[in-house]
Amino acid sequence: MSLQPTFTRWLKGTAAALLMAAVALPTGAQAQDVLDNPVWSIPADSKNWFANDNNTRGFAFNEATGNLIVFSRTGGLKPVILDAATGDSLGVLDVTGIGGGTFPASLIDVSPDGRIFAANLTLNAVDSPYRIYSWANESAAPKLIYAGNVNETGFRFGDSFMADFTDGNTYLLGGGSGNPNLGVFTYDAALDTISAVRVLAFDPLELRAVRGMSSIAGQDSIWVNEFEFNLRKVSLTTGETGTIVPEGVFPTKEALWVDYANANGRELAGVFPSNLTASGQSASIIDLATGEEIAYTVAGANSNANGTGGPIFDIPNGMMYLMASNNAISAYDISAYIPVEETIQAFNLLSPADGTELSLSLPAETEITVEWEAAASTAAWSRENASFVFDSFAHGGDGANGTGGYVGSNLGQASVIALPLLDSPASISMWAATYSNATVLSVDVDKSSDGETWETVATLEALSGGSGDINLDWKQVSADLNATGETYVRIVVYGDNIQGAAYFDDVRVEDASGNALLDEGFNEWESFQEVTYTWHLDAVTGSFDPPALSIPVGGTNSVILTVGAILAEVEELEIPAGLFNGAWTVTAEFGEEVRFAEQVWTIDLDVPQSTSLELGENPFEFALEQNFPNPFNPTTSISYSIAESGMVELAVYTVTGQRVATLVSQTMPAGRHTVNFDASSLSSGVYIYRITNGDMTASQKMMLVK
Repeated sequence: MSLQPTFTRWLKGTAAALLMAAVALPTGAQAQDVLDNPVWSIPADSKNWFANDNNTRGFAFNEATGNLIVFSRTGGLKPVILDAATGDSLGVLDVTGIGGGTFPASLIDVSPDGRIFAANLTLNAVDSPYRIYSWANESAAPKLIYAGNVNETGFRFGDSFMADFTDGNTYLLGGGSGNPNLGVFTYDAALDTISAVRVLAFDPLELRAVRGMSSIAGQDSIWVNEFEFNLRKVSLTTGETGTIVPEGVFPTKEALWVDYANANGRELAGVFPSNLTASGQSASIIDLATGEEIAYTVAGANSNANGTGGPIFDIPNGMMYLMASNNAISAYDISAYIPVEETIQAFNLLSPADGTELSLSLPAETEITVEWEAAASTAAWSRENASFVFDSFAHGGDGANGTGGYVGSNLGQASVIALPLLDSPASISMWAATYSNATVLSVDVDKSSDGETWETVATLEALSGGSGDINLDWKQVSADLNATGETYVRIVVYGDNIQGAAYFDDVRVEDASGNALLDEGFNEWESFQEVTYTWHLDAVTGSFDPPALSIPVGGTNSVILTVGAILAEVEELEIPAGLFNGAWTVTAEFGEEVRFAEQVWTIDLDVPQSTSLELGENPFEFALEQNFPNPFNPTTSISYSIAESGMVELAVYTVTGQRVATLVSQTMPAGRHTVNFDASSLSSGVYIYRITNGDMTASQKMMLVK
């Protein structure tokens, strides 16, 4: 029987247990929170370019630079560049040649690649043309890309302006108070000019000024805001109205500016000035799924007769920036209202099969291998049968060894190292090497658009004797990816008779322009981000809230359990003898995100009677059990049994015979004993632990994976 979990996202707790999230949002996100503690704020009249004079109306966020641009006319035309993180002034845009209209320039927007657009305000486009300018970047001079009368009438333009990016095209949208039409300007990036102009008439026609507009990624619709109309979606193709935010959300119908954001699946609208809860120049954040005002901030009480300014969302940084004309320019932390991004993809359990029965009366050293699929991620690395190592065999530059971190395949196993999701990767390069001059080795570089169907784009092979594309000396290798759109990339190592292992370091992926999409040297464990796993056991009637037993496994997609180790845990949990109907599953974790495997499988444990002295005068035999868990990071438990009281020495060694830890060195009574081993100070790799009791010795191998 397969049990389907009723949960998908958990918040991480201790290493031994996880607590299920009760709601999809952090507990800090309650209705109508007051944002009264800005990260930074610039009050009106505190700068010579920002005053209580109705002359600062437009601003925009430049994703490419992380800066804000505030268009001020106080003391002359001055588009001021601010550091969005601090509010510090960084300079001004060049305004050479800008002129004409009632205001030479007033509103501004920026494309994702950093190109800047601005428009003037004209009360009558017949008498004074509507003008649009572009800047290639924040250091460039402006270029006039349009001057004209959009619909051959004397309507006003310049009260609203926005850049919309749909299907790879850029459209500039402009409207004005009392204007029944919206000008739609097609921008030609190659020629840096307007290539087409059309007029969009709204339905209903009374929806005129469209003072606030915000684009919706992947749609030809925009959100619009206007006096006496509720917030609504409007088609850029037909002008027809779609979704309308209900009357109960916007009772006053006074908000003008709107900014829309899809915050990791939660649709938010920022509106200004809203006056929904507070008086004064108030901005509100609205959950469009529920119609609820979830937070608001009051920027000041100075009059803002034109209702200009508004909020801008910066979802990747968890911020909202607000320019409230005549009052303040501020930055607010809104991360409490943004759900944790779900980056981990679905993955399945593999073994032991659903419905497995396991007798805990089997020899203690009996091994049970638990396996599951490696979970792909849109933001993190993942690995299957691969290890992270930090020692003196890393790539040190120019093909030489050096202290640092690197990724290696496990000896004699096929290994997969999956990179995070990448946007249009064109090429991949890395330094590669083999240990012990592997002579039978094949390394594939694969790509996939969905993470399921893979195409091999290059194969690297080591030739006989260890020479070739990858060998004992570090060598840089590369492959063309030539992918468009979101793409998964993985490195796959095959080799049935690998004498050593393949190692990879300094992995770099570039786009077609040579920009780095990923540049990972594995030198800082704290900064390296990968998917990790935890194995869970619970009663079949349980809910894993919390599980009866949780074992952190690290980044590997399997764990070897022994009957002795499981029995020890069962006894610790005081599970009575008999048939224990259990269930098990695995969680994949990345940051605060936790995703369960697609299945919960049952496992029945036949628990024997206690192995205490009541079962016999001397039930113990000399034995050294496999550590649990294995692989481990950084702690594991080692259990052993001795038949008679005597001196016991249990120590850990490297594969070259160097002792790195002594766990036991004293007289111990007959019986089964367990000792914990903390390998925090050791490097990843294989270690040997050996026990001596009188003339009896035994040893086992264990794998430390960091």
